[in-house]
Amino acid sequence: MEKIKRISAKEQVLEAMRKAIFDGRFKENEEITQAEVADMLGVSRMPVREAFQVLDREGLIHIDNNRRVTVNGFSLHDTYDHYQIRSLLEGLAAQKACDHPKYFDKLQELYKQSLQAVENEDTALYVQLNDDFHHTIWQAAESNPLISQLSNLWDGLQPQLPQLVPKQMERSVKEHEMILQAIINQDKEKSKQHMENHIMRSADHFIKHFENNLIN
Repeated sequence: MEKIKRISAKEQVLEAMRKAIFDGRFKENEEITQAEVADMLGVSRMPVREAFQVLDREGLIHIDNNRRVTVNGFSLHDTYDHYQIRSLLEGLAAQKACDHPKYFDKLQELYKQSLQAVENEDTALYVQLNDDFHHTIWQAAESNPLISQLSNLWDGLQPQLPQLVPKQMERSVKEHEMILQAIINQDKEKSKQHMENHIMRSADHFIKHFENNLIN
C-alpha cells in the first residue's frame, strides 16, 4: 500500500494563490503582501513566504530587491507553448514506457484509485493521484534526461487543473484509461498519441476557462 501524503501549509497556500491568479482575482501588476495573503487564508506568514518564493520562480509573481511583490499574471501564448512542449515530451515518455512492463501494475493501481477519487468527488486526492500517474509514466520511460526536462515543466499550472477547470477530473480520468491501455498493450504509437491529445485537450480547456473568466 502507498503511504498517505499530507499536503503542507505551503502547498495549500500555493494551490490557493495559483487559483486566485488564474481566476483573475489577483490582477496583473497588483501588489500583494505576505501579511495580506496570510490573513486572507488564515495561516501564518511562513508558508506564505515559502509560497511566494515558488511563485516567483514560476514567474507568476515578481519579488523585487526591496521585497515588494507584484502579480505578473501569465501569457496565454506562453501557456499554450508550455503545454505543447510538455505534450511532445510526455508523448515520448508514454512511448518509452511501453518497453518496461514492471511499472504496469502500479499504473493500473493508480488508475483504480483515481476512479474512486472521481466517484467520491475528492479533487485534492485526484490532484495527487494525477501527479503520481504522470510521474510513474516518466519513471517507466527510464530516461533521466527526459525526467529532468519534464520535472522542470510540471510545477505551476499542470497539477492544479482539476481544481481550476470544471469537469477536468472526469475528462482526465477517461483519457488516463486510454493512455494506460495503450501502454499495457505496448502500442507505442497510440500511447504517444493519447498522451499528446490528453495534454493539448487540457490546454484548450484551461485557456477557454481563463478567457471566459476575463469576459465575465
